[in-house]
Amino acid sequence: MRTLSFVVCVAAALCALAEPPPDPKTEWPKKWSALAKSAAKEHAAIGKWATGKKLHNEAFPEYVRAAELDPENADAEKGLGRKLEGAAWVADPKTPPKKSSEAPGADVPGILEEIAKKRAACAAKLAKDFTVLAEWAQKNGLKDEAIGVWQQVLDRYDTTSDKAHAGLGHVKDNGVWVPPADLAKREAGAKKIANAPKGEPMKERSEVESALGVSHAKRKSAHFFIEGPWTDAQIAELVQVAEVSRDMFLEMFDQGPDQFANPIHATVLKEQEVYQRYVKSDPRIPEKDKKAYASASGYPVLSPLEFVGWSGDREWDYVRDFVAHMALHVLFCQYFNVFPYPSWLYEGISYWVTDQLLHTAKNFCSGFSTSAGGARDFEDMRAWKAEVKRLERERQDPDLTELFASDLSGMNMRRSMKAWSVVEWLMDERKKDFIAFVGALQGGSTPDEAAAKVFGVTTLGELDVLWEKHVREKY
Repeated sequence: MRTLSFVVCVAAALCALAEPPPDPKTEWPKKWSALAKSAAKEHAAIGKWATGKKLHNEAFPEYVRAAELDPENADAEKGLGRKLEGAAWVADPKTPPKKSSEAPGADVPGILEEIAKKRAACAAKLAKDFTVLAEWAQKNGLKDEAIGVWQQVLDRYDTTSDKAHAGLGHVKDNGVWVPPADLAKREAGAKKIANAPKGEPMKERSEVESALGVSHAKRKSAHFFIEGPWTDAQIAELVQVAEVSRDMFLEMFDQGPDQFANPIHATVLKEQEVYQRYVKSDPRIPEKDKKAYASASGYPVLSPLEFVGWSGDREWDYVRDFVAHMALHVLFCQYFNVFPYPSWLYEGISYWVTDQLLHTAKNFCSGFSTSAGGARDFEDMRAWKAEVKRLERERQDPDLTELFASDLSGMNMRRSMKAWSVVEWLMDERKKDFIAFVGALQGGSTPDEAAAKVFGVTTLGELDVLWEKHVREKY
């Protein structure tokens, strides 16, 4: 009997070993469903906690994320103002979702601090869980499934995950992970700058030098005369940056190389005191505005074509960014030729070019911060796509009606980032429509009218939806 039992056990073991392993494609839906339901519970729990504190604006995105992961999560669906009818969750007109805060103002800072801790703990846990599933999918040849999970790791839980970036095929650009296409774009920009004309050094004393009693390095190219208290090599580099910025602008609007050929004079100073003396002596600035100009980082003028600014103790990258940004402002004002200029275009175009050439946004013409203390963020534009995607996902991005109506003083950081993103979207996917849209605005159409003429939408909200689709698919 023992011999027979032993033989039976061995035979059973051999049969078990002979069975094929589970098919990964069959296992995938089970694994994903289990993780999605677990993650949904984590998000819904934070939403319920925030609801209990009456901070509905913080609860709402948590319920949205939970419902995305698990449409059957009752806490999420109820938090979104839905009720169960039969087998489907439908909007309940009696309990619309609350999106604004009802918490006492004095309690809000403490609640926000606590919810930030809860979100951080949730993100750390789920980043690990999603990474485990992505690695399993990758190991088992489920490439598309792995990519989808890696993308969620970066979008939702850990923007610094080396594994997720590598899983998506990203590459390092001076220590920053970027998609290969973005790296290629910026390498092309750097190559353009390196090959651009440097201009010729000028020895004659300039009017600025005489007026301020200073000495500058100076260079003149076909389209720019740039001077400042820098080395000749630095001025040569600024000429290259300016010339390539001009080339990109002309290409952007399908303009020939001889368009806007009048030279632009740029004066880039180091010391604020010298800059303020320049402002004081500039007859083109009305006396009532001199104080405001003196406190700015610089300004452009169109008669004659010129821009001036100062750097202080800011690094050389700022100076390069300033020259590109302001050169584009002068060129756009000439091209659009109708005042007031649309502020979102005025800024968005400059950021589109500085992103491609320098991947920086160190110059700004309006309030440009994300923290209550006013500290600047996102000067490295390699971080912009992730931030724009986050803002859109959490419904914190400004709508197009708001953006298009903003004057320059109202172009805060979120609006500036969206302006850049809208320009990038249209340039990448609908360049002819972009030029036609700008032309319609130039001809006196309102943004709504221009959008209807060019894009065939009835409202700017519909155009916004198209932009959102681009962000979700491409960023």
